[in-house]
Amino acid sequence: MLKQREKNEKVETMNKLGDDKLILFGAAQTRVFQWIIRNYADNIKFIIDNDEAKWGTHINGIEIKPVDSLVEEKGEYQIIITTHSYWQEMKEQLRDMNMEAIIAEKEIPFFSSKDFLIQYAKEDYHIKHCSYEQFLPKDKVYTYDSDYMNWGEYAEWLEDLNYVVRDSKGAVMIKCNNQEVYNPVTICEWVLTLWGQYLNGIKSKKEFLDAAELLTEFQNEDGSFRYNYDYPYYLNEENYFKSGWVSGMAQGHALSVYARAYSITGDNKWVVLAKKVLEFMCIDVNEGGVKSNLQYLKQELSEYITIEEWPAIPSSYTLNGFMYAIIGLYDWSCTKTESGKKARSMYEKCIITLKLILPLYDVNGMSSYDLGHIIYKTELPNISAHYHSVHVAFCYIFYYLTNDSIFREYYERWRNAVKQ
Repeated sequence: MLKQREKNEKVETMNKLGDDKLILFGAAQTRVFQWIIRNYADNIKFIIDNDEAKWGTHINGIEIKPVDSLVEEKGEYQIIITTHSYWQEMKEQLRDMNMEAIIAEKEIPFFSSKDFLIQYAKEDYHIKHCSYEQFLPKDKVYTYDSDYMNWGEYAEWLEDLNYVVRDSKGAVMIKCNNQEVYNPVTICEWVLTLWGQYLNGIKSKKEFLDAAELLTEFQNEDGSFRYNYDYPYYLNEENYFKSGWVSGMAQGHALSVYARAYSITGDNKWVVLAKKVLEFMCIDVNEGGVKSNLQYLKQELSEYITIEEWPAIPSSYTLNGFMYAIIGLYDWSCTKTESGKKARSMYEKCIITLKLILPLYDVNGMSSYDLGHIIYKTELPNISAHYHSVHVAFCYIFYYLTNDSIFREYYERWRNAVKQ
């Protein structure tokens, strides 16, 4: 029978984990779970989980067993609950078996600290081979008709059958919540990847334009690209985005597609389409659109506009989505059309906003995904290795486009944080 440690011997700091033999409860791939696996794999006897489908499978060579297998286990181990949901039920389940466990995120201070998030993100950056360099334009020169974010060089994601499927016309769909759905951002990213591949001689001009035509089928009369499925927003999961919601990131992506299509065709239909996209970007979030302002930071900042990736109220100011929307405005402004002039005005206003709020995303040299920790008063910022790489690349691009030192400052600061 498994021998339990006394309550007063439970882990107070991370140092104690290295002294114990561990059994992890919960095979969900949370940050805590992955971090313990990465750093204490030799200490882990096995993993337990209530999901029968996982029994007998392995993660990093560590077997997943049913919870009842604890009854037969001998020796002295510490059980660690690694999930951030259902932990109360899991703890009660063990108590019914006369066993105790440590809830990692509640009882080990390190796991609920900013230091943990930063350390995890930095490790993740290198383990998952994230790279801000891969998003930088060739020769470090950004133009509205260049390979967008260098995506033409990195098209492997289109072959990931666990994520992407195709419809009968060849348009990409994604797998989301056990269904196959159209995601306007993903469709735009597919078309922009084809553009890069066209520039690189891998795909033809026709293949890009055919895909751009397919994109137009998802544009509504009001210029919006709508998501036809419900989606729970992580900062407020009780209030779903109901089917028909919109994203400023999708609107910006579409402008980047249309600017490139117009550059090689001169066809006025792209101007007509882009004008409607731009008009929709001027509609406020509280009126069903994607435009917001900084009032949720301070009321006196309401004159500073933002374009929101997530149409939440209050706005969370998601950084990558705002940056993608801004570069879309810039791309269309380069067409020298009448709507291009309007796009230029919005671009310049958004750049002013971005310069003002950029320091708020800094977390000891890493960057936060959004300002949810400020607006929604979450305990910790949301730090992601992948999005950090996107933020770094955009800081370079905006420094190139504006020559403003603040973009260079954060480009240097944030890229240095992930240097080995």
